[in-house]
Amino acid sequence: MSSRVRLVGALTAALLTVPLLIPGAALGASGVQARPKAPSQAAVERAQRQARDARSQVAALQTRVTSAQNNLVSLNGKLAQASEQYNGAVYQQQQAQKAADAATATATTAEQDMFAAQTDLSRFASAAYRSGGDLGAVDALLSAQGPQQLLDQSATVTVLGQRQSALLSRMVNARITAVAAQQQAQQALDAKAAATAQVKAAKDKAQSLVDAAQAQANSLRRAQVQLQRRVNALASRADRLAAQRAAALAAQEAAKRAEQDGGDGVDLGIPRGILLGMPVVAPTGQQRGDEKGAQRAIAYARAQLGKPYVWAAAGPDSFDCSGLTMMAWRAGGVSLSHWSIAQYAEGRKIPLGQIRPGDLVFFSTDLTEYRAIHHVGLYIGGGQMIEAPYTGAVVRISTISRPSLYGAVRP
Repeated sequence: MSSRVRLVGALTAALLTVPLLIPGAALGASGVQARPKAPSQAAVERAQRQARDARSQVAALQTRVTSAQNNLVSLNGKLAQASEQYNGAVYQQQQAQKAADAATATATTAEQDMFAAQTDLSRFASAAYRSGGDLGAVDALLSAQGPQQLLDQSATVTVLGQRQSALLSRMVNARITAVAAQQQAQQALDAKAAATAQVKAAKDKAQSLVDAAQAQANSLRRAQVQLQRRVNALASRADRLAAQRAAALAAQEAAKRAEQDGGDGVDLGIPRGILLGMPVVAPTGQQRGDEKGAQRAIAYARAQLGKPYVWAAAGPDSFDCSGLTMMAWRAGGVSLSHWSIAQYAEGRKIPLGQIRPGDLVFFSTDLTEYRAIHHVGLYIGGGQMIEAPYTGAVVRISTISRPSLYGAVRP
């Protein structure tokens, strides 16, 4: 046996005493890796069915949310009309108040003028009474002035009495008119106040309907958010179970072939077990995404810039390299495994000279062996990628120009 074979055998024996680099893999009691147990097809289908049912509930709830929002828009329109009618009623009431105030002021002035006229007439009558009540008394009072002057003064007294009576009559009529106007203005004010109260009641009712509709819409939106979270969780679980089943079945098949063939068919100088479950030749893979999906994947990755690298993390607060690319392309509509080697195997292989934004670029410790890939990044163009590099660093934009650049795939 050559020294190389003995060295490989020793390394193999040593490595078989530690966990293998396959997610979810475990060692049996003998130190040999136990075959991964695949979730049943029924479990996968059940998880997928639960996710579909939850999506249907979201769709039904969305119909209710839309109806509630439309109802709210309609009620807000009616509230706006009621509010404007209320504004009009208040304005009219204010104008009626002004008219009533003016009528009250006019009636007060007319009453004051009437009282003044009454006072003057009373004084005139009192003077006439004290003089005897006829022209003879006046003649005695004015005899020193002569007969002609007496006649003149007698005529003056008669004219003054007639004028005072006419003035008083006008004042009384003015007061009666002013009081009637005041009463009419007050009646109009009372009617406007009653109308304003009715309009305000209608406005308050419209406001209460809007408040109730708003509360219902808010409640439905909260329920929709909670249900969508449940949908996301169920969909994620269904995807995870499907991926676990596919990976476990592939690993079981590869293990069977390894048992039958006695090895992976090539001596790479790498201990057996590390690559257990991955074929010797990288699968052709397939492209499931498109350019819009690539744009969404890049947008997702950019939103994670600055978040810390944490081993085996896949967000939302931290990532490892394959966790970041897996979640980015999930945003782009493609489900990938959480392992850089599996991601390379799953995607369509692209020559490095033809890569475009959204492609995944891989780095390997052995440029002749895809199973030695140890890192992956999301290409964003211009020779740059977004990557979650290593412990102690953060998600960042870096160059892809490294000696370990191995290849690229298009998910």
